[in-house]
This record gives sequence, C-alpha cells and structure tokens, in this order.
Amino acid sequence: MHQDPPPGATIDQFLSNIVRSLYEMARADGGGRRFPIPVLSDSGSVHAVLGDPARFVKSLGLLGAWGNSRFNAKGAEWDVRRALTQRAYLSAGAEQNARAVGTIYQARLATAELSLDGIQRALMLAASETFLAAFDCEADLVALLEVFDRARPHVKRLQFFTWQAPSASERDALREEADAITRSFQNIVGQSPTLLKLVASFDTAAQGVAGFDPYHELLMNFFAAIETTAATLCFAIDRLGLSVAAQDRLHDEILKGTDFYLNCFINETLRYFPTVPFVVRDAVEDTRLGGAVLARGQAFLISIVGLHHDPRAWGDAHVFDGSRKEFLTDTYDRRSFLPFLAGPRMCGGARLARLELREGLKAFVRGFKTTNESEAVGFDYGITLRPRSLGQMTFSRRS
Repeated sequence: MHQDPPPGATIDQFLSNIVRSLYEMARADGGGRRFPIPVLSDSGSVHAVLGDPARFVKSLGLLGAWGNSRFNAKGAEWDVRRALTQRAYLSAGAEQNARAVGTIYQARLATAELSLDGIQRALMLAASETFLAAFDCEADLVALLEVFDRARPHVKRLQFFTWQAPSASERDALREEADAITRSFQNIVGQSPTLLKLVASFDTAAQGVAGFDPYHELLMNFFAAIETTAATLCFAIDRLGLSVAAQDRLHDEILKGTDFYLNCFINETLRYFPTVPFVVRDAVEDTRLGGAVLARGQAFLISIVGLHHDPRAWGDAHVFDGSRKEFLTDTYDRRSFLPFLAGPRMCGGARLARLELREGLKAFVRGFKTTNESEAVGFDYGITLRPRSLGQMTFSRRS
C-alpha cells in the first residue's frame, strides 16, 4: 500500500486522518476521500471476508514484521497459538468472576488522578491486572505499562510505514526498537515466577510451531487485551460527560442492581467507536465483492466504521445515542454490528472484554461525575482506536 501523507503531517495526524476519512466516507455514502486500495463496508462483503480466512488472508504490513502471534498466524499454526490462551480467556470471562473484576476496577479508579489521562491510566492498570489474573499470574504492573508506553508509538510508526514505505535506515531502526521493547518485556517476565511458568507452558504446547517465541506471544496478547478494553471505556466516559441525565440514569440503575441501560450504552459505544476501525485483507484469488473486482494478491480494506454507520441498518446512524432503540429493543442487525469482528478468527477475548466493560463502567459511574464541554472527539489510532485527550473534560468524585 502507498499513501502520501499531507505536507507537514505527523504520524499521529496521518493515522487519525485515515480513521476520520472512514467516518467521512460513511456519512457521504461511499464518497469523500479516496483510498489507495478498495474499501468495503456492506455487511454481505464483510461477512464473506471474515468467514473465509483461507481466501481472504490477513494483511498486517509492517506490523507482521514484529513477529508472529495468534493475530497474524494462519492455518494449523493459528489453531495452536489460539489454544494457548483461549481457555483462560473464556474462563476469566465467566459471570462468576464479575465481582472480582469489578473489585479490581474499583480499587484502581479509587486512587486515579482527576483527569482523562489519570482515569485512562487507572483503567489500563485495571485491564492489566485483570489480564494477569486470567492466567493466575502476577507481575510489576507499572513496569509492564512502561513497556506498553514505549510499544504504542512504535506500533504507530509500523502502521504509518505500512502506508508509506520506509527507507532502509528507517526499517533497521524499527527492527532495533522492536527488539529493545521485547527485551524489556522479557526482563519483567523474568522477575515473575508465575509468568515464567506461563511462557514455559506456551513453549511446551507450541513445540511444533517453527520459530515460536513464547515471550512475543504473551506480549502481543497483553497489548491487545488491555488496549481495547481501556480504549472503549474511555470513549464511553467521554460520551457520558455530555449528559448528566445519562450519568444519573446509569447510577440509579447500578444502585438497583440492573444493567439494562448500561449494556445499551456500552453497545452504542462499541458501535460508534469500534476499537478496530478497519482491517486489511489480501485476496488469494480473483474475486468480486460488493461490486469491487479484486485481483489475486489485491489488498483491500474492510471498514468496520462504515459497517457500524450504515444507515440501512441503523436509524440516525451518524448520531451517538446512548438510548439507541435497536439495542434497547434487541432488534439490531447482528450482521451490521461486529465490535469483535466475526467468523472463525473473531476476538478470542470477547467474553472477558464484555465483562470488563460492564464492570469497569459500573465502577466509574459509582465513583465519579464528569462533564465534557465539547462533542468533538480527538482520535488516537495506534494498536487500536482510543480518544485523544482534548483537555475539555472535568471529573469529580461522588460523595
């Protein structure tokens, strides 16, 4: 893929502009900015692609150069890598763990600084602690997040250079930086007996996979798990700041021990701000999808933003509605709502993520009130999509 950045654009601006363009294309019913590859967002095409990973293979660009994991593996190798973590994700997401997960989020938020960055940090710590608990492990959470803080801008550069080819020196620098981040992660794991035991079990179970690195497998799972959950909660908090009535309604519902409106609000957040705004695939053979003719080897983009903002499936599709009728009445089109993607390669941690989103938002509403002076949203796209702090939110603790 090749896409020239606007003159003077930073990497952050370039990546956020890609996401904004997808929103613009959805509002313009396919018009707006042109991409260097085909963009598909109709539900038929999306499900055809996600349901047939053998014909439409993942295209991660330079992200794949950081090493293999379950997120870019194929065939039998993917089956092996998935099995390493799937049982733990499913077990941790069981309903009987709701109280424990809620306790983690309440404790982290109780000491959070009263700013969007402070709240976001507390949510990242809570998501990290929940991830480790899923595997019965303990580690230095602050040190782990320091590695994450180094990795996120690195991943942004990998994303950028997937669209804009790097020079040889830039490619070498990216490789050296990736190695340094991985070494730092290995050092943290080396200080945790429980994590050492986990990576050893990964290594044993994946002996048939050529070039398997248990540290990298764990690192990629960690990044994906904590970023997506914290990002979605931050978007939900950002939108709650626009409505005191919505906060009060949620607070009253939580005190009554119900979560009907809460689940609706979470679903609307996932619809409007999908943490994975798009995926790129390569066609293995000549084919036609949604009116697009794809040649063998052709890269194309599936816009989850476009799918979630399709006016044929959603009333007032481009409006954030925390009381969206389709969710309250359970009449929404399942094929047009894929916050965790779909098909055999859908997110393995979806069940745990749902539990965390519910318990995390409960913990926030119990403990805080917030106001947001602007409906505008700043996008920060890296590993996933999360809101960029605009400095227009204020927080106070509930008495």
